[in-house]
Amino acid sequence: MNLLYSGRPFDFDSLPPSDRFCPTDVQLILLYLSRKVNRQPLPPNDIIQANFYAHHPDHLAEGYNPQGVNKWFYFTPRDSKYPNGQTYERDIGGGRGYWKRTGSDIEIKDDHEGRKIILGYKTPFVFYHGSHPQGVETNWIMHEFTLADHPSQPLIRDNDDNLMLDDCVLCMVYKKDSSERGSERSWDVPTNEFKLKLKL
Repeated sequence: MNLLYSGRPFDFDSLPPSDRFCPTDVQLILLYLSRKVNRQPLPPNDIIQANFYAHHPDHLAEGYNPQGVNKWFYFTPRDSKYPNGQTYERDIGGGRGYWKRTGSDIEIKDDHEGRKIILGYKTPFVFYHGSHPQGVETNWIMHEFTLADHPSQPLIRDNDDNLMLDDCVLCMVYKKDSSERGSERSWDVPTNEFKLKLKL
């Protein structure tokens, strides 16, 4: 992916695999998510801007090259499941699938003046194909990164029908090798429903 750094093109794919985009959890929170939420300039990155929770991960993987070692990084908003509700919508709709939480929030900490402070949280999810709650587990794994503190500039909804609860979270996605789960499953997901119009 070609990016601009100091006004000049910067291509992560031109780097050796060990030097490509592979930030730590702390770096994802401090250098990328926090700055993105607070409308500050970001360092060079390979993070995709997309409405992640509206699309099947297979379709997103077809549309974008992985970053790092077979990983995809997305900046995405989170919508409410219900009007005036605070439950996040992680069903992509149409009975195509949904993300199911598989564990509790993991605190992302860093040292600050001799003590550990919580910068944010990482929450694990697995993608299930089909309709909730009868979906079938797939090999897609996702870690959702959120900030511990509220952004300095609060989200402003443009109308009452806007269900957006968060302006931006960061999702790291990868597909687990089928041998780790014992079998490979393939899904009949129509590719013609996917359009590369994912920019917010």
